[in-house]
Amino acid sequence: SRKSETISQQIHGAYQLSRILEILEIYTKEATKLYDEAISRVGPIGQSIGKILNEVPAELLSLTIEKACTGMQDLVRLSHVNHRFRGVAEGLTHLCSHITPSTTPDGLDASLAWSKNAGLHIQISQYQCIPANKREVPIQPYLDKIIPEAYRWQSLELLCANENFLQDSTGFTEIQTRVAGLDLPNLRSLDYTYMRSFSPESTIHTTVSPSGHIYSTWRAPNLREALFRKVVPIPFAHSITTLTLELPHRDRDDQELAEHLQG
Repeated sequence: SRKSETISQQIHGAYQLSRILEILEIYTKEATKLYDEAISRVGPIGQSIGKILNEVPAELLSLTIEKACTGMQDLVRLSHVNHRFRGVAEGLTHLCSHITPSTTPDGLDASLAWSKNAGLHIQISQYQCIPANKREVPIQPYLDKIIPEAYRWQSLELLCANENFLQDSTGFTEIQTRVAGLDLPNLRSLDYTYMRSFSPESTIHTTVSPSGHIYSTWRAPNLREALFRKVVPIPFAHSITTLTLELPHRDRDDQELAEHLQG
């Protein structure tokens, strides 16, 4: 009958499953043997490599770790190898000194902590008011972290604009209220970009609001190199020895430019 055929098929299926389990058990035992044999060979090799690395002079280990790292993330990963690696990694403060808006909150905290008292290379952008990546640090908490370390800033890349930039005043307000009037005793290099609209009647004096010259509010006695993009700086107290201007949207007018810089 149909019922007996069904029962027979079920019994046959159960038998086949039991055979499969037996075969898998055999494979598992053999695979475990192979794994144990492989580990027994790798163990002494790993111990030998670890011994070699632990006996390497600190200077050579430092150079090795430095060459192996492309950034803070690599440095933290290598610091987890052992106590000696961590000690050497923590001494490579210059690898943690580049602070950018694209970092994560945890990465920002780690960089500031691990860099200790090393000079910092800072990037600030008004674009941070609208983060493209939610893991990035928005401008307000970003400035909360880096402004107290302003005395360590060695170089600064700043992109700012007027209050209508991207139809969002958040970045403008944060920069104008937090970055203005800074004391930057160790700043030596500035890369400054001012985003603005241009018209045929534009000159070096027009379309730039006073906020566009925020750099003139800083105390930076050791500033030596400055690059200004899309804006001509107004005269301000400085010790700049190398000044570079990039004015891609402005017709050349050497007389006007010379008079402005001398003013």
